Amino acid sequence: MLKYKNHLNEIKSRLSVVDNFISHEVCDILLQFGKDKCNTTAFLDRSGTLPVYGVHNKDVGKYNSCRIIPEYYPDLWDEHIKDITFEGFPISAAVLNRYKAGHFLPPHKDKLAAIYTVTIPLQDEPENYLMFGDPAAYYDDIPIEESDNKDMTVSCPDKKGTGYAFYGNDVVHWVPPVVAERYSMLCFFGSRIAEFDL
Repeated sequence: MLKYKNHLNEIKSRLSVVDNFISHEVCDILLQFGKDKCNTTAFLDRSGTLPVYGVHNKDVGKYNSCRIIPEYYPDLWDEHIKDITFEGFPISAAVLNRYKAGHFLPPHKDKLAAIYTVTIPLQDEPENYLMFGDPAAYYDDIPIEESDNKDMTVSCPDKKGTGYAFYGNDVVHWVPPVVAERYSMLCFFGSRIAEFDL
């Protein structure tokens, strides 16, 4: 874990927060889509299918995800997603993640080679977080406020429609066990669909 000790300092300049990245209206539409599809085969169980491995002990987390691309959901894509851009890049693909209370995503680096990734919570829940930084904070059970104060992590509470963006695919990030059901959309920019391995 020592190799990640200064990870936050290394990545801080590549993190940004974009208020109102998508509108509350679009958040509500995506949230309803997720709730309508959550018990169907549209959502993969990521604890056993194509997992994202943790950086420490290859833990796989517990959550479900649904790919949103033009071939699968053309109406949703055309009406609400295809025109999303970031730093001049058009969106390549999107994923809707669903976490039940207690579900989590371990510290990891993304498998997809995207130039930018933006995560958008679809609901307000100040006790659900997206975290960036030193994975020791997660594995050593350091409280979020403490790890932030020690400059180990940056915590991003779920704020509806806010975009939490990062550059590159070597940024370590995670979702601690959530206190309430959580839906978020991940938007990928500057990646090729053929490389989109989810």
